Amino acid sequence: ERRALSMRRKSVNFESVEKRKLDFSFSYEEIQKLAIEKWGNDLGQMTPSFFPKKGDSISIFKGKGKTHPHFSDCVSTLKNNGLFMTNVTGLVLLEILDSEFDFLKPETWVLGFDELHHLRFEHEFGHFVPCLVKEYGGGYSYNWFARNSKLEHDECVLAYRKDGDE
Repeated sequence: ERRALSMRRKSVNFESVEKRKLDFSFSYEEIQKLAIEKWGNDLGQMTPSFFPKKGDSISIFKGKGKTHPHFSDCVSTLKNNGLFMTNVTGLVLLEILDSEFDFLKPETWVLGFDELHHLRFEHEFGHFVPCLVKEYGGGYSYNWFARNSKLEHDECVLAYRKDGDE
């Protein structure tokens, strides 16, 4: 137990892949309805710790170098840099934005982290981190990772910054 308490989180060296201002506005209810349609009831109806508003910035990050950071280190790094995590609702907004402006490259995997109590939990797998995948044909697919995983490939991380916090 002592060892677990004394372990320090590592800071993840992220590079920005994309940054955009949200120039549209949707209600939380509209986005949650879309999240349920795309992700199903279990993941789609999870309440995010932060819901982005018009004027907030969306940022997509990728780990620098060949490191494979643990998901909890990614979450700590985002929080320590004043960024907000949005779970499935943020991924729905990202899909809407990308559908309009087509800025995500095909085969881009974007993870929607959040605080533990905002992520779906199952005894068999633990907490789920949702993942939006942009397909080669321009469509999207929906996946998830167990939260006790690591970034192992070229997965990206989604975060938001409140308007005026830059």
